[in-house]
Amino acid sequence: FAHSPVDYVNATLQLTGRLRSQRHRLNRLLDGASSQEIRSADIESIYAPWTVQVICDNVDAAGTDEDKVGRFLEIRTCWNRSADFDPAAPQASHIFQINCSQVFASEWRSMLVGDGGG
Repeated sequence: FAHSPVDYVNATLQLTGRLRSQRHRLNRLLDGASSQEIRSADIESIYAPWTVQVICDNVDAAGTDEDKVGRFLEIRTCWNRSADFDPAAPQASHIFQINCSQVFASEWRSMLVGDGGG
């Protein structure tokens, strides 16, 4: 992606900036949820029209096979480079968002958020 760690971090921070609105919406959703169940689809809709991967821990003690509920871990957004991208001088303007594949597809479509206690 980048020849230099500094360039990698700088480009990543620029990409993170592009997702500021989605990050704020996600934070509001998660803050309002406390320890109740949230559907993965509700999180995915924040990032539409792009598909993202909502990754949950399906072996967390709070999760159950019966309910298909796991603990929320992370959101994965996916990106690709344009033909103008240069690893020696990466620019976020030469990186564009794409739909994520279903590499970690799972039946676990809901999650719990919170501190995991109890």
